Amino acid sequence: MKKRIGIGIGTALACVIIVCLVYSFSSHQTVQSEQLEERIKHSMEETERENEAIRSFHEDLHKQLQERGLKGSFSSSIGDVFSSKPPSITIKVKNKHYKQKNEKEIKNIIQKLVTSHQLGEVDIRVKVADRRLEEPSEQDKKREKLINELLDIAHETLKEAGDIKVSSISVRVREPKAMTIEIKESEKLYQSVRKDLKKRVHDAIYAKKNIDLTIKVNRKSEEETNQMKWSPIFRSIMEETDKNFEDVTGFAHSFHPKPLQIIIKTSLSNGWFSWGTKDKVKEIETYVEKIIDIKSEELSIKTTPYQLIIRGDEGNKLN
Repeated sequence: MKKRIGIGIGTALACVIIVCLVYSFSSHQTVQSEQLEERIKHSMEETERENEAIRSFHEDLHKQLQERGLKGSFSSSIGDVFSSKPPSITIKVKNKHYKQKNEKEIKNIIQKLVTSHQLGEVDIRVKVADRRLEEPSEQDKKREKLINELLDIAHETLKEAGDIKVSSISVRVREPKAMTIEIKESEKLYQSVRKDLKKRVHDAIYAKKNIDLTIKVNRKSEEETNQMKWSPIFRSIMEETDKNFEDVTGFAHSFHPKPLQIIIKTSLSNGWFSWGTKDKVKEIETYVEKIIDIKSEELSIKTTPYQLIIRGDEGNKLN
C-alpha cells in the first residue's frame, strides 16, 4: 500500500515539475517575443527619423539651388537599401563651362546641408549631363497646362458622381487623345458605374474644353490592390533587415502563384563547412514575421496568407 502511495506521490510531483517547466518555457518565450517586438519598434522609429532627415535634406537642397539660380538635376543614393557602395549625391549640369563655373559653390551647398542634417559621409559629385538640360518649349508648357486642366475637370466630375474610390487618372493629349481612370471598387459596383462615369467625364471635358477625349474606366486588379496594401510592409522589411543583418543582401516578392511569396536573399551557405546557418535563418525568419505583425497592426490591415522564403548565396532555399 505504502509503495503505491509513494508511486502516486512521485507521479504527481513529476507532473507538477513538467507543468512548471512548460509554463516557465512558455513565459520565457513570451518575454523574448515582447523584447524583440520592442527592439524592432525602436529600430523602425529610428529608421523613420532617418528617412525624414533625408526627405528634409532633398527639399532643402532643391530650395537652395533654386534660390541661388543654380540649375541641374540631382539624384541621390542616400538611404538606399542593400547597397555596398557609400551613399552619394550627383548633380548633373548642362555643360563643362557651367560645371567649371559653379561646381565649387554647388558642392559647398550640398556639404553644408549634409552636415546640418547629420547624414554622415556622402560622396558629392558634379557631372555634365548626357544631354543638354533645356527649358521646356512653349508647346511642352501648353501641353502640361492642358493636362492639368483636364485632370481638374475629371476630378471634379468624379467627385460630383458620388463616393467613388479613384486610384489614378492618366491623360494622353497626343493623338489618339485619351484619359484612363482607374477605380478601387468591387466588380459589381464597377460594372454598374463604368458607363455612367465614362459619359459624365467625356461630356464635362467636351463642354469645357471642346475636346472629344476617349475615356477609359478600369478597375484596379487584386494584385495591384495587394501591392499597394503590402508596399509599406515590404519597405520596412527591406530597411530593417538591411540595417540589422549583415547576411541579408536583397529582397523580392511575388503574388503569383498564391500564396504571396516573401523572399529574403542572403549570403548564407548551407554547405558542410557552414556553422550557425540554421540558427541565423531562424533568427531572420522570426525578425521578418515580427515586422509584418507590427506593420500590419500599425496600418490596421489584415494581411493575406504568405510564405516566407530565405535563400542562400547560390539562390538555394534555406528554410
